[in-house]
Amino acid sequence: MKKFILLPFLAVGFLIANSQEITDIGYNNSGTPVNLNGMTFNNVPQNTQISFPIIIYFKNTGADLNSGDSLYLDMQFNENALGILKIFFDKTFATNAETYIGINFNIQTSAFKETNTICCSCIQAIRSGVEETLAGTQKCVTFTVLFANSITEIADNKIKTYPNPVKENLYIENAENSNIYVYNTLGKLLKKVQHVSKTTEINVSDLSNGMYVIKIQNGTAIQTKKIQILK
Repeated sequence: MKKFILLPFLAVGFLIANSQEITDIGYNNSGTPVNLNGMTFNNVPQNTQISFPIIIYFKNTGADLNSGDSLYLDMQFNENALGILKIFFDKTFATNAETYIGINFNIQTSAFKETNTICCSCIQAIRSGVEETLAGTQKCVTFTVLFANSITEIADNKIKTYPNPVKENLYIENAENSNIYVYNTLGKLLKKVQHVSKTTEINVSDLSNGMYVIKIQNGTAIQTKKIQILK
């Protein structure tokens, strides 16, 4: 069984929110919190240990939690238990208060799959020494990992994307049997079209103005193009 090591600062009181509900799970992208759900991590090294920083967002849906109270979180990664975290509070948090905690866990990259899921739930609270079992509703997010050396970046002038800038419909030519991925600049996957025909049309009118990355993957070969959406 793979072992996951949680860093010691998990029990630092001032980081902790007053919560009985997990509202979201994010990723600490070099100090910038982003939504982990739908993200893609490229060129992940194989067979090495990395620190994977996530952010758990809390909401206290129950009674006030006071200084000295604690909360237990059940963490899972790809259906494997990461362990139970005991969270200590150093001050009172009122009902409906919201905040977050940063968590790093060390993980062997061999534990990642192409599609990965992290889940978290609040399972127990201790108020003034009295244990309270919580419903434990899970919050799960899914993200993609592409390993280094598993994908070869290619330059194929036959593949064309137009128009650029694009307002509504993006056309991709000569990419038959490929998978098309549309990402924002933070690496979040926004659209995916599989096994495309020779000419493919992707409606991007629902996306905001800005720069985006188009990845065209056929087997282990991938080509990257940048587009601008301008309405």
